[in-house]
Amino acid sequence: MARMELDELVELETMPEIDGLVFRRYRGAEDATALAQVKESGAKKDRIDPLSSVESLPDAETIKEALRYKDPLDTLLAEVNGQIVAFAYMLWWTEDTGVWVYQVNFSIMPDWRGHKIGEALLDWAENRSRELAEVHPTGGRVLVAANATNAEKDAVKLLKQQGYTPRFRLDEYRFDRFRSLNDREVPVPESFTIKPIEVEHYQEIWKAHTDAFGHDSSGDIRTKEDYRKLFESPDFDQDLWRVAWVGKQVAGIIECTVNERRGELADLCVRPSWRRNGLAKALVNEALKALREKGIKHLYVNTRSDNRFGAGEMYKNLGFKLRKVFTRFVKPLQN
Repeated sequence: MARMELDELVELETMPEIDGLVFRRYRGAEDATALAQVKESGAKKDRIDPLSSVESLPDAETIKEALRYKDPLDTLLAEVNGQIVAFAYMLWWTEDTGVWVYQVNFSIMPDWRGHKIGEALLDWAENRSRELAEVHPTGGRVLVAANATNAEKDAVKLLKQQGYTPRFRLDEYRFDRFRSLNDREVPVPESFTIKPIEVEHYQEIWKAHTDAFGHDSSGDIRTKEDYRKLFESPDFDQDLWRVAWVGKQVAGIIECTVNERRGELADLCVRPSWRRNGLAKALVNEALKALREKGIKHLYVNTRSDNRFGAGEMYKNLGFKLRKVFTRFVKPLQN
């Protein structure tokens, strides 16, 4: 899009009555710092956790990279007297069911919430979704979506007022009680042994993971080759994995990742034949011990609120605290 077009103001069907308010497109790197400031302005009120593996507080460079190849028509910025006070951008995907989802990500400075800017951004997003749906093979199966956490009360209120309803929830838990690990006993079920991972067992690991998640579309299924490359990588850390064995078979696996500030429970699975006997709980406890040895102070894990295995209750029983609920709100796209 030419610079002249980027400089043009965007006329919306419903314009909030605010002196000095205009809407325009994202102009590239020159806007990134201002967008980061919009996000940062709401960090305290929205209780954004910089250690979270789900949400983040992006800096200007991160925003610049995220929007580098974004079509300006899929972006909208709100300015009041030259200051960017809100922004939104679109992304979309097709679900396994064939439903097309057009999601709007938006952020508004706290001082400018409740002034109809949010409603204007959502109206724009729905109109843009209609334009996109006309050129995509949607077959009329279209949803408009937006995400908000239980801490983002302004966003939740706005979405509900505009007719959006919850469709998907992700619970994020955090464990901080590493010092108390020795004060409890989580027994390993009889006939099972839990050991650190061995690189040469990558095929058995792959088989177990495929058996656990192969028929579950929500699972992230690695191929056998993925495991081989992962285990042979110079960055692979065997200490962050634990494997449960029953005889010569892998019954369950837990995988963690770490950075300099916190750990994340990236994957946990138990094969169907050995579920509901405490094995998952024992795997998590062994992983916690391993992370303590690495000096980790905080471990994060997220799971769907409707997890059919009751993962959330297991984490709470182990001392994890529910930190935040991430909800995707949706609304059928009206013609």
